[in-house]
Amino acid sequence: SYFAYGGKIWAKDALPFVLLELHPGNEIYYYNKETFNLMNRFEYFSDRFAGINIEHNFEKKLINLVPFLRKTKVRQFWNLKTVWGNLDLKSRQLNRTDFGDYRLRSLRGDFYTEIGTGFDNLFRFFRIDLVWRINPFYARANPSLLSQNTNDFGIFGSFRIQF
Repeated sequence: SYFAYGGKIWAKDALPFVLLELHPGNEIYYYNKETFNLMNRFEYFSDRFAGINIEHNFEKKLINLVPFLRKTKVRQFWNLKTVWGNLDLKSRQLNRTDFGDYRLRSLRGDFYTEIGTGFDNLFRFFRIDLVWRINPFYARANPSLLSQNTNDFGIFGSFRIQF
């Protein structure tokens, strides 16, 4: 499955961050397909952005290689979530703020990416996701630009009831 999106916010003057695109972050341990699960809420914002979410289900092709897992109905998958964003200079100057451990910032024309893999259909209801965060290049070059509460790896669980 895949989902692509993009947008631009037109304004004559600078806009505060609440009127810009706040890229969705997730701060709980429950996996959410619609958010970046290792991004803090309100961590990045943009007025021009484009992104894609891709998930591929391998069914049982890789799990069938392990003899004791052949009879289970567990499925493996991988996913990729990435967003590109930028902010005009006027809005960037207006929104230079720190809120304790939260630092609002733009992606500065770079990409924020999360890649993951995991197992679905565990006991017919549960899903386990292993997710890795790939920070934008400018943040990798200067780690002090990252907020204190960022992790580069996370394990998330979720459940689904389907009829």
